[in-house]
Amino acid sequence: MNSRRSQTKTWQWCRAYRQVGLPAQMHPGTGRITVSTTQVWAVTMPARMARRVIEWMWRVGYGIGPIVSRPRVAEWTFLVRPDREFGMLLHHELQRAGARILRESRSVLLPSPAVGGGLVRAWVALPRTGIWPSVQQLVRAISACTSDNTHQHERVTTTPERRW
Repeated sequence: MNSRRSQTKTWQWCRAYRQVGLPAQMHPGTGRITVSTTQVWAVTMPARMARRVIEWMWRVGYGIGPIVSRPRVAEWTFLVRPDREFGMLLHHELQRAGARILRESRSVLLPSPAVGGGLVRAWVALPRTGIWPSVQQLVRAISACTSDNTHQHERVTTTPERRW
């Protein structure tokens, strides 16, 4: 694929992200697509924990998505609605679970056809208009998954609709 065709495809992906509410930016020359954490926050955690968090969120009826995976490092990033009430207590809850929050002028790489395909970044849950969990919902899910009661029921079975 020549670079002009690759750049056109990357722009198409970037526009598609914008259509579902992600304020995505394409970086010419690199083909990277990013979203700034000034408008969207991100919470990153190990994939193993993320799977449990998603299952818990499904059970209680929270919206899922968008979620980006980094297969090489087994890490998933949840894009969430910003929460100006986010305090140190929630920050410590995330740290305790091995998660970290990205906010205030950081960038999150999104899947892009020009950067390694699904080997570098891939969608676990596609971005859809209107489905954005809040930071507090995500922290509640993480807390439930790391509590002693949840570890007794840790085995999760997935259905064909949920392939993560």
